[in-house]
Amino acid sequence: MDRSVKEIEEEVEFALNKYPKVARRLHIIFVSLGITFVLLAISLSTYILLNDSVTFKLILLFVSFLVCWTVISFAAYIIGIKGNNYKNAWELLQVAYYQYKQNVIKIEELLTYKSEAEKMLDDMDLTHMPE
Repeated sequence: MDRSVKEIEEEVEFALNKYPKVARRLHIIFVSLGITFVLLAISLSTYILLNDSVTFKLILLFVSFLVCWTVISFAAYIIGIKGNNYKNAWELLQVAYYQYKQNVIKIEELLTYKSEAEKMLDDMDLTHMPE
């Protein structure tokens, strides 16, 4: 084994501290995007209703609503999924760590659970560009 048991325990404890914080931040961003969408939709609607042409008002209102809804809902969907992945990875790792501390599982199994938790976080990689 390359690393000592102490190093592995420290890595797991670090992850147990980090995962819920990241999940919380992502969920705050998720809610903020929802609030932003509502405020933006109200602002655009008010601006559009102040214009003179009725046809122009309806077209612009529909297009602006559709664009705002599409962009913000897509971003919120991705951020919500990523936040849930962090929460689920934390729960899995926390249970495994408690089992390890109670001598139910060995360090090798804890490492397996840690790698499973990390895989949960890598399920959705938006940086990969297909060739």
